[in-house]
Amino acid sequence: MSRPVPKATGKRYRTTSEMLEDSGTSKEIIDSVKEVEAQTAVPLLVGLRVSKGLTQKDLAKAIGCSQGRISKLETGRDEDLRLQDIIDYTRAIDGGVWITIVRPATLVEHIKLHIRALRQLTEELVSLTGEDHAISEGVNTFLDDLLLETGRIVENSKEKLVKKEVESKKSELEITVLGGGERKLGARSIHGLPQSADSVAAVKKR
Repeated sequence: MSRPVPKATGKRYRTTSEMLEDSGTSKEIIDSVKEVEAQTAVPLLVGLRVSKGLTQKDLAKAIGCSQGRISKLETGRDEDLRLQDIIDYTRAIDGGVWITIVRPATLVEHIKLHIRALRQLTEELVSLTGEDHAISEGVNTFLDDLLLETGRIVENSKEKLVKKEVESKKSELEITVLGGGERKLGARSIHGLPQSADSVAAVKKR
């Protein structure tokens, strides 16, 4: 007996598990899919291997282990990875490992952490130029571009901050109409103020 083919609904889903939930799939299957979706380190390692054009067999040979170990690693869970697995994997594909252990941080602390990393990387880049003039010029051009790009990021953020402050101040304005009983109007009602002689308009901030 053939299974019914699900009809296209035109609805878009962010994840496979969302689509399965909407199609009435059993909870057991959905939970299994969600577990796979929650993995981040394992898919990253697989992606790095594939991007280098290496098979599991190639990688196993480079590391000095069996293909079975690589297969087990790539179908496993993040929490089953050992630090040595990650180091072996990244070394075999000429990659690098950065491990940062920090307490729960604020956004500001996260940014400072990335700035420190950027400083370390740029210093390392400069040290690689040696006495080669062509390489030095290339690095100098890159640093100029980096300076412009980071400057744009900061400038755009500051402009957004100023815009928010201006909008916030606008929302604080109110119109107080005196005469015939005091009442308060929104800032946009200023053109509708009564024009009688005993009415005085005052714009003030709360």
